[in-house]
Amino acid sequence: NITLCCCIDKGNVKARIFIDRTLISLDRDHLQIFAEIDNEAGKEPVEGIEFSLKATFVYKARARTERNVRRVGHEYLKSRIEAGCKGLVSGVIALDRNLVPSVTTTHVEIKYHVNIEINIPYASDPCESFPVLIAQSVDATNYVAPMNFVQ
Repeated sequence: NITLCCCIDKGNVKARIFIDRTLISLDRDHLQIFAEIDNEAGKEPVEGIEFSLKATFVYKARARTERNVRRVGHEYLKSRIEAGCKGLVSGVIALDRNLVPSVTTTHVEIKYHVNIEINIPYASDPCESFPVLIAQSVDATNYVAPMNFVQ
């Protein structure tokens, strides 16, 4: 639901957001994001979509935990989708090849997530976020099969 000034109804906007692969390789891939926007029940046009890649760094030592969130990639696409219409928007976030891959250890955790914000003028902008795994190259498909560890 989209509202203006917290209480004026501006209709509904639906979005299906997805990426083109399950694993993003630091040395050769770019993060391609797709958004299918359904503004058929909306009363205002969609003016654009903002894609951001954010890195969360968590450091744990004894009883102390420090957390830092940093935007490491960004793309704003000015793509107008009128009220009563549907549209497909895609964008590419170029990756800095010096990023640290996703990792989880006892003391250090590095996670990445994509934030998507749909820009609707004079209304609350809907946002969505989902995690992304960034790693070194695996193979040409960049698909990681489930792993089982046996002790």
